[in-house]
Amino acid sequence: MQDHPPARAISRSVRVLGPVVLLVALALYLAAYLRWPSLASQVDLLVYRFGAMRVWDGQDLYSVGMTGNPHTMLFDYTPFAALCFLPQIGLSQPAIHTLGFFVHMACVGYGVRRMFSGASHTPIDTKGRVREDT
Repeated sequence: MQDHPPARAISRSVRVLGPVVLLVALALYLAAYLRWPSLASQVDLLVYRFGAMRVWDGQDLYSVGMTGNPHTMLFDYTPFAALCFLPQIGLSQPAIHTLGFFVHMACVGYGVRRMFSGASHTPIDTKGRVREDT
């Protein structure tokens, strides 16, 4: 059994400023996409979908790119990656972007939580007590 150092409480300044910084970052992110909508294309997700569609149709994954040009926007991942993205075929482009956004946010949240637990920080409830349920 491993001995863990005692958990340290997160300071009040981090608890107050952390959400403020997060909200400002999200507002800037949204403002950038509203100002430059072409940035919202998430081209990687579209290339994954392109590869899945090529597999579904029984076509060669590597002969042509997503734009129809054999030299640009190529699917350059393994065939297994194309199989993993087969569920995307039935989704619209906005649905893929929305799903991708929420999956990315969930992964970021998981990573932040793991960082805090690895640094021996314990979440604190609204009354300033260390929560035991995490």
